[in-house]
Amino acid sequence: MPKDSVNQGSSPDSDIARKKRGLPLRGALARRDTWIGQNWKAILAVILVFALALFVRSYFGFDSATNDGDDFLLSGGSDAYYYKRIIDFTAETGKDITFDPMLNYPLGTRNPRPPLYGWSNVFAGQAIAPILGMDDHTSIWYVFQMSTAFWGALTIVPLYFIGREIFDKRTAIVAAITLALMAAHIDRSVLSNGDHDAYVLFFVTCAFYFYLRALNTVKGDRWVENLLKPASLKAGLKKYFSSNKRSLLYAFLSAMFMLCVSLAWQGFIYIIVVVLIYLVIQLFFNMFRKKDSLAVLSIFAVSIGIFLIFSGPHYVLNNLVRQWYDQPVILYFTALFFGALFVASRDIPWIVSLPAILIIAGLTFSGVYLIDPELAITIASGAGYVIQTKAYETIAEAQAPDFSRLGMAFGLLTFYLSIAGMFMLIYRMRKEGSTGYTFIVAWASANIILSLSAARFMFTAAPAFALTSAWVLVIIYEKMGFEKIIRTFRKFEGSPFKALKKSVKISQIAVLLVFLSLVVVPNAWFAVDAGIPYEDKSDYDEKIQDTVPDFFKSDRQEEAGNWYFGAFGYSLPKKTSYYPAAYQWLATQDTDIVKEEDRPAFISWWDYGFEVVQEGKHPTVADNFLGGHRLAGNFLMSQSESESIALLVVRILEGDYKHGNGELSPGVKEVLVNNGLNPSKVEDVFGSGDRYVSEVKNNPDIYGPMDQDRLLEQNAQYAMLRVYVVTMGTTQDVVNLYADLEKETGHVIRYAAVDRRLFPFSAMDTGIFYAPAKLSDRRMNDDTNTPIDFYEVKVVGIYGDEYTFDDIPNNFQFSHYKLAYTEMFFNTMLYKIYIGYSGIDIGKGLDAGIPGINGDLQEEMAMPGWMMTHYRMVYRTAYWNPYEMEKLQDHTDAWTAINLEDAYDKAVAGEGVSDLTDRSGLFNPGGVVMLKYYHGAILSGQVTLEDDTPYPGLYVTVREDGLGSGFPQTPKQRVETDENGMFEVILPFGDCEVVVSRGTLDRKTQVGSDIIDSKSFFITDEQAMRVNVDRDRDGVVDYLLTHNFSVKGGSVDGVAFWDINGNGNFDKDTDEVIPNATVTLLYAAGEDIHLVCDENGYFKATNVLPGSYRFAVTHQGTVLEKADRIEVAAGASQSKNVGVKPSNITVDVNIPGTTVYLSIDRAGEIIQATANAMGKAVFNRLMPGNYTISAVHGEMTFKPLLVVVGEDVTKEIDATLEKTVSFSGSTLISGKRTPGVSIVLWKKDTPDGFHQLFSDRDG
Repeated sequence: MPKDSVNQGSSPDSDIARKKRGLPLRGALARRDTWIGQNWKAILAVILVFALALFVRSYFGFDSATNDGDDFLLSGGSDAYYYKRIIDFTAETGKDITFDPMLNYPLGTRNPRPPLYGWSNVFAGQAIAPILGMDDHTSIWYVFQMSTAFWGALTIVPLYFIGREIFDKRTAIVAAITLALMAAHIDRSVLSNGDHDAYVLFFVTCAFYFYLRALNTVKGDRWVENLLKPASLKAGLKKYFSSNKRSLLYAFLSAMFMLCVSLAWQGFIYIIVVVLIYLVIQLFFNMFRKKDSLAVLSIFAVSIGIFLIFSGPHYVLNNLVRQWYDQPVILYFTALFFGALFVASRDIPWIVSLPAILIIAGLTFSGVYLIDPELAITIASGAGYVIQTKAYETIAEAQAPDFSRLGMAFGLLTFYLSIAGMFMLIYRMRKEGSTGYTFIVAWASANIILSLSAARFMFTAAPAFALTSAWVLVIIYEKMGFEKIIRTFRKFEGSPFKALKKSVKISQIAVLLVFLSLVVVPNAWFAVDAGIPYEDKSDYDEKIQDTVPDFFKSDRQEEAGNWYFGAFGYSLPKKTSYYPAAYQWLATQDTDIVKEEDRPAFISWWDYGFEVVQEGKHPTVADNFLGGHRLAGNFLMSQSESESIALLVVRILEGDYKHGNGELSPGVKEVLVNNGLNPSKVEDVFGSGDRYVSEVKNNPDIYGPMDQDRLLEQNAQYAMLRVYVVTMGTTQDVVNLYADLEKETGHVIRYAAVDRRLFPFSAMDTGIFYAPAKLSDRRMNDDTNTPIDFYEVKVVGIYGDEYTFDDIPNNFQFSHYKLAYTEMFFNTMLYKIYIGYSGIDIGKGLDAGIPGINGDLQEEMAMPGWMMTHYRMVYRTAYWNPYEMEKLQDHTDAWTAINLEDAYDKAVAGEGVSDLTDRSGLFNPGGVVMLKYYHGAILSGQVTLEDDTPYPGLYVTVREDGLGSGFPQTPKQRVETDENGMFEVILPFGDCEVVVSRGTLDRKTQVGSDIIDSKSFFITDEQAMRVNVDRDRDGVVDYLLTHNFSVKGGSVDGVAFWDINGNGNFDKDTDEVIPNATVTLLYAAGEDIHLVCDENGYFKATNVLPGSYRFAVTHQGTVLEKADRIEVAAGASQSKNVGVKPSNITVDVNIPGTTVYLSIDRAGEIIQATANAMGKAVFNRLMPGNYTISAVHGEMTFKPLLVVVGEDVTKEIDATLEKTVSFSGSTLISGKRTPGVSIVLWKKDTPDGFHQLFSDRDG
């Protein structure tokens, strides 16, 4: 038959068929007998879901993160910055960083991160650079920025295949959509995240898919008839491998994807644990059902074994076997061993085989524990994720998430649907015995447990949650008969409304509304929220608020925050933020040292290590691989400057010891001996630290209070050596040792930083102060997670009563929480770096508050590095806005963090607006303070008077030059001149001032009330670090300086006079001089100047040190201190007359000629006068004081009267004479006549009848 006839007869639509044949793809899509014809809809759906996932993860933050290629930002925290360091190094050298001397300084550390993720970014960036017309550097940046979004979105592909493999296409598509819009997954797969998580999870999901394929394509169920007969065993194994080549090929493919995981993530043990959980469940399941487990064990052996073999060289060659590779290998062989027992016991009743296997397992673990306890514990703890270590307890993302966040991250309803799906799978697994169901149960249950225990695993758990929840959603969809709605609608004849009413049930509408309100809307909303950077949320938020109808608008106040967004998201720390700005500044320091690893190191908490290295271009002691974190914790908690320097010494010694394979180098040993230390002692502590744990714990008065339950060996070592070094001598001895070690080893740690996050401001804002306290093994309250020796959180009642949480009484009425600091807190290096002085330091007590922040010291200014002789502040965050004051309200987003010094300079220049306050720079929004260590230039000298007379007891204060008006000059050191007027002080680098002062010491400024002289110095960093150079060629190294202060005294003279007219001036016509009076220039105790007036009341003092003086006049045995002051300047002569307004006493005895005596209390001075014709005795020109009046007239007298007289007072006293008996005598003390002795005569039987008199000047 002709082809045309066949074609015409084969279909009535022959023209259409010919057109389709003309379009091959369209024809293929239309044919149901081709793969693409059967799957094109699914392919298109997957592509669209991928596009949706990529859009949500990249669109909203792209502009902010890339800034058109000018300034790339990373949101993945410190890990992202270290990956960028690796990528930059690989792009430049073609190699991977295997050992990084910039971390864990000065020990260095092996980079545990496998290279695949970094390489993939470099290769991709270099490959597309010509296509994009970019240089390699920019192209690699773009690839790196987009990598997490790309791999995160691509993960929906293997998840789709898993869903189709286990369930069906519909479930697979719903699972892909669910993952695409799941906030828990978007959170760590947005562009700019810059971490390996999304990359790794893609390969994990691929590995699990092929593992499932391997399980599902197994042929046969019993290959070895008799396990005890070798011939049967050999034949059975041959039968299994020959009939299951396809299954084993899938196992091999699974191994290849696992290999990719292991070469991108050192924590690849995760996939082994999941597979192992499945293996255990399946082995027990098969045991109880007497099923052959040979295939299950073989697939495990092939997939895990092959990838361990191929990944082995990387971990072995890079010396990363311990912890990262040994655990997986041990788990693998342990699983094989026990799996073989399960396979071998197939035909034995489980009631016999199970106890035997459990006994063997117990004995095996006991043996491992005896051989290597640390390895056994590490395996049992799941590398720290089951049994939490102290370090694990301080990692934010390793803490259990709030249940509300957990539910929202996976979806309001999908979270519970996922849990339900897992239980449904368990039911079906038991019923159907499907290995696929068992694997999904193992995967889902492992992820649920991990995500409940640590927030970091929420991302890893996302595919499993998406899959199980999607399955339940599809079941609900099918059970509710939604498929029938369209068919019924099409068949129904009549109006559309009636057709719809006939097609749709009320229950379906209800389910649909629930689905829309609890699944679609919240998941999509949270997805968009998670995809928007926090810095941009307000813009999108305002657009929605302006767009939606009024009845949908939120009634929340604008100042309360965003209306619609903020539950999820990520932060793009712009260079204007405080720590990125600080890193930028740090990168400009020490650039004369070309090799970054040779620059002075940085020490702070480990959270900042990677960024210090990558962005700050300096080595770091503590890093995010938890290298050096315990030393950093001890440093921040140290209780004195001397202790902090001692710990830096210990760190340098530790580096030398480790590099010497357990022995100090000969040069370092010599340095120790020269400084009075025993090298063997140091080596013993480093080598046998466990022997010193008990000593440290049992001697808190020496080493400080430490954790009695979990004091680690390394912290005991640091405590022992800290005390050993500190007790070698003075702080200067410790500094000399550090300087010598620097010269010998070339290692030095100079930058020390504390930021807002580390500082506990209040009971509700304690920051992460607890972390360095806990990891340096300080005592903690486990219930409140507070370091009890540094502060306590107290509960305060409405009446001001305070209680700890354990002591709250019944019927307590709560008011607020209070953070009660201890003295140890104020002594920490952390506090001294960030704030400086405390209320205790300046005499205002423990509860005075924080300078510049709160309490009584709120109005004071902080002085970071206050009275620290070897640390100087080099950076403190301030905020600057380039717009003028009147335009600020329109540019609130223009504030940028810069160094305080730069902000001050801009303020002086009138550029924009600078916020220089402590409250913004330290508290809200906060910032970072950085001090820089220096050994110190040494200034010695002498303070003398003009005539070379040495002047002892003067204050010599070293202080930094302040920024300018309104800013304090932070004191660094204060000493006093010795008996020869000598002093020696330490000078910091940069501008500083040495001030000589006396008088009342200001405890905050550490300067006396009177400044005698001062001298400004500029000290180079070379001098401050005591480099042995003599650039001025004076025969003395430049860091040794000499300066003497010659104090030019002033002179003071004047006249002491009776100010009769009371005008304060000496008027010769009316006033009278006070001859032979003593005039005293009052200063501090022991520094008063006593001058005796001549007959004309004249006095004069020469060589008077500059200062403020008051006058005192001594006359008639009494002293009158005057309130008026005189300011004495160097070399100046000043005159000041001192007047005393005289007082007068008239005694009326009514008997003329009576002799009246006026004795000055305790002075031995007696004045007498004779009563006039009116019987009155008059005493003029009296000094203020206490007087005793007595009189004698023949045998008559009266009881002595005590009269108190002030200045310029006239008193009249009436006295009645009585007949008396007179007597006389002398007062003798130690056989010598003594004037001014009180004599009291008592009248017998009369308690108040006594007479008191005083012996005269002759006794």
